[in-house]
Amino acid sequence: MERILRFILLGAFGALLVSGFQCASADLTTARNAMRKQDWAAAKTALTKVLATDPSNCDALVLLADVSTKQNDVPGMVDALRNLKTCTGITPKLASEVSGRLYNVWVGEYNEAIKLYNEANSTGDKSKYDECIKHLQTAYEVKPEFSDPLTLIGQAHEMRGDTNAAILAYRTWWEAESAGFDVAKTKGITLGMNRGALLKGMGTPLQTKIDSLPEAIVYKDRFDVGGRMLLVFAAAEGGNADAVVEGWTYAPASTISESEQWRSRMTSINPIKALAFTAYNRGNYEESLTWCNHVGAAKPLDTDLNPLRTELFARLGRTDQAVTELKNLIAKDPNNVTNRIQYAGILMNEDKFDEAIAEYNEVLRREPVNETALFNMAAVYKNRAVKAQNVERAKQQADRKYTPDESYMKDLGLSAEYFVKLRTIFKYRDDLTVLEQLANIYEVRREKKQVAEIIMELEALRERYANDRKYFEIMEGVYARNNMQDKAKEMEQILSKMK
Repeated sequence: MERILRFILLGAFGALLVSGFQCASADLTTARNAMRKQDWAAAKTALTKVLATDPSNCDALVLLADVSTKQNDVPGMVDALRNLKTCTGITPKLASEVSGRLYNVWVGEYNEAIKLYNEANSTGDKSKYDECIKHLQTAYEVKPEFSDPLTLIGQAHEMRGDTNAAILAYRTWWEAESAGFDVAKTKGITLGMNRGALLKGMGTPLQTKIDSLPEAIVYKDRFDVGGRMLLVFAAAEGGNADAVVEGWTYAPASTISESEQWRSRMTSINPIKALAFTAYNRGNYEESLTWCNHVGAAKPLDTDLNPLRTELFARLGRTDQAVTELKNLIAKDPNNVTNRIQYAGILMNEDKFDEAIAEYNEVLRREPVNETALFNMAAVYKNRAVKAQNVERAKQQADRKYTPDESYMKDLGLSAEYFVKLRTIFKYRDDLTVLEQLANIYEVRREKKQVAEIIMELEALRERYANDRKYFEIMEGVYARNNMQDKAKEMEQILSKMK
């Protein structure tokens, strides 16, 4: 599960230093004197006169950037800094400072966009998506070297219902990021792999830096790939011993400072998923399958697209091809759990529960805490139980005297056991989907004690999920099914205000 919409920290950049590019004019001297008196309006007037006659006066641009900052004139500061970057004779140090100042602007715009996006999600006010997009567009204009805003622009457009605009943003993002995905695929680097496996495959990094954040320790490893820099970021959360790869930066632009090149970032596959679903909905099955393959290569343990992939193979008449390919891969490398997970996912989607269970058991025999296998094992047992329950209900509807066979309760019990095992992994302990599934299972199995315990755990998470609509929808259902009508009514009222 990805940590998303994380605010970004500002860099520490002070005022720019004038490097004495050329002789000072009278107006430039006037501007300096006004700045000493903190008369920013007079300073800007004088600097504007200088630049009217000499637009490439670098000293004037340096001062104008600082004056604009003091006046909180972000567009003016950005224009001055952009022009300053093209100055003849600009020193590497000043170029780095200029890039750093632009980065701070980028951070401010991006973080404001995140704030607006989250507010739009929690309140349902779609106008905030429009404001969010404006800030993101400004961020992208300030730092076109960073593709991050494009992902959120696409998501905001999707939430507004503008699929075409979303796809344009996602495709622009892919143009910027595809080379990195290709290198990662060639080198066997995948999102979610352990850092230990990364180092085993890539060798000792040329350089490593470490960031200690409140929620994680981030390792930043630099490798050389064909003469180009590849930075891979891996995070260790919640006391986990080994860090997990979250993203990479390939061949960072030379126009940004070194600190910006090392900026920790998470590589998102959400735009690729969106492109896959959109292509499918538009009947472009080959294109959709291509996007699915990109996701599979970048993050093999992500099973979100398995149902879509299976459907695409069916639409294209290739289901047997997919199964054959996976069987061959498993035969060649029986210990490759990724192939088994993909194969088991296809089996599960085709309701071949026994075969899927056998494959997931093989995965768990090799990796007892493989989170994908644990989650899907819980899901396959529950799905098998649901199918059996539906059969029994149909028999009962046809014959009211029929006594349903509830042997499927055993499968529900096994499903619960795997969900409980999954919760021993830190990031799933308070996962709403897992808790919702457990509540449902315990209710069907009439295990009142366990139901009460799950309700108590969910109630304890209310503050944490105060702005999460899904939480209140889950609680409304749980309360209603357990005859806690007053609390169910309270959840209904909260949900009505979140619309």
